[in-house]
Amino acid sequence: MNKRFFVFRNTTVEPLFNDIQDCSFSGYNDIEFPEGCEYYVWFYLLPFISDKNLLTDEVSFIKSKVDFIVEKIPKEVQLICFTLEDLFPFNFYEENAALQKEIFRYNDHLYQLAKEHKNLKVLRFENFVSRYSRSELIDWRHYYLSLVSINPKLSSAFQQWFLKKIDALNAVRKKCLVLDLDNTLWGGILGEDGVEGIQIGNTYPGNCYSDLQSFIIGMKKTGVILTICSKNNEGDVQEVFRRRKEMKLKREDFSCIKINWDDKPDNIMKIAQELNIGLDSMVFLDDNPAEREMVSKMIPEITTPDFPEKPYLFRDFLNTLYHDYFQIYSLTQEDRQKTELYAKNTLRKKEQAKYKSKEDFIKELGITLEIREAEEINIPRIAQMTQKTNQFNLTTKRYSESDIKNRLQKGYRIWYASVKDKFGDHGITALAIVKQEGEKAEIDSFLLSCRILGYGIEEVFLKTVLNRLLDNGINEVNAVLIPTLKNGQVELFAEKNGFSLISKSKTGIKYYVFKLTEKQKINDSYKII
Repeated sequence: MNKRFFVFRNTTVEPLFNDIQDCSFSGYNDIEFPEGCEYYVWFYLLPFISDKNLLTDEVSFIKSKVDFIVEKIPKEVQLICFTLEDLFPFNFYEENAALQKEIFRYNDHLYQLAKEHKNLKVLRFENFVSRYSRSELIDWRHYYLSLVSINPKLSSAFQQWFLKKIDALNAVRKKCLVLDLDNTLWGGILGEDGVEGIQIGNTYPGNCYSDLQSFIIGMKKTGVILTICSKNNEGDVQEVFRRRKEMKLKREDFSCIKINWDDKPDNIMKIAQELNIGLDSMVFLDDNPAEREMVSKMIPEITTPDFPEKPYLFRDFLNTLYHDYFQIYSLTQEDRQKTELYAKNTLRKKEQAKYKSKEDFIKELGITLEIREAEEINIPRIAQMTQKTNQFNLTTKRYSESDIKNRLQKGYRIWYASVKDKFGDHGITALAIVKQEGEKAEIDSFLLSCRILGYGIEEVFLKTVLNRLLDNGINEVNAVLIPTLKNGQVELFAEKNGFSLISKSKTGIKYYVFKLTEKQKINDSYKII
């Protein structure tokens, strides 16, 4: 039976992975490569040895073993390496820093290897162990009885931490942060304290709100969409952005703003609709418990964490918030431009209202699709799209970067589309993964980012893919629709685009075929590159 995780180890670590399904382990210091694993995990712990010279040699030995497995593991399989940490630091004399230097060189070597080998990802084990005191981290009784270096009582916390890191590797996270203003982004109530009276700046508690804003700007730079939902006078809020120079966040940092006296659940629903994102991809921050309760009851899909009662608790709260809902391993170009992309999409919708017909608006947009086959540099974004796209996704299959590489090696054709119009560049926002066998092909995945829906791009992209398959000698294309709670808008997509329904299972899965005999005509309102 294939295992999801195979863990290389030099001591007893099984209790830490106790509740993680499909996990197996090497023998102590053994090197083996069982087939069918989704992830190999290198998790060596520094032994508890008093002789620092022996420990220094041990680090060098571990480094040589890492170099060996990196070369042996197939490039299409993900390798996760934990950094090495000195769990019980002790020196007989203080000037002996050889071990610390060797550990630093080892960890730096891991990051250098990760630059050279795209299937290698590094997890900083320090981020976990630094949460605990030495007495919490190590239970010497368990260690001497069974060589368990990490206290088994921390197994649940470790598993949550580890699985969230796996989600971060695969870009599985929330998309949008919805922010209140009064006593959330600044101290005080704008309507009572006035523009000059709200607390933001260099003295307490204003410095806490300044730090909160700086942290949120950092979140935005990782691709988190920022929005505002506040009961206030919009003119007063504009004055704050204009006159209070201490404000780190600027109006242009927000992709959507709802400032009025309507109920917050209604405004949040409108934000989700305008951005075309799912409610379950949103996190709502508000200092008012009554507002949080109303939102959580009326929109149970949204995440509504408790907000700190004291401003000096913001830092710990924000670290936990980001770790639990928004962390990501690496950034794509689309992540860096997320706020701008969604803000421009809002402009498109406002512009569309000026036109009598959708067709006229699409012509005016000047949509260009640059359709290419997958390359190494695009694999992170392609994998990310399979992980995050829910609404327009025929099969909702989730793939890691290693999965994408594996399919390319098996001969799958993978096309992506970068989309532009007069408002700007959407980036890579459409994807098709196709398996070819002789004169037949099967669409494994077909999906579009939610922010380009509504402009007919999905039909143009599909027809282009079909035409390229025809050029490759394909005369029959099979497709499957796997229904979920979120992809209802693709229910009739295949039928509307010439596919014939073959059968439908009891669970609602639909099977289609398309007899490909001639080129598909593409609307000349779109430019294809």
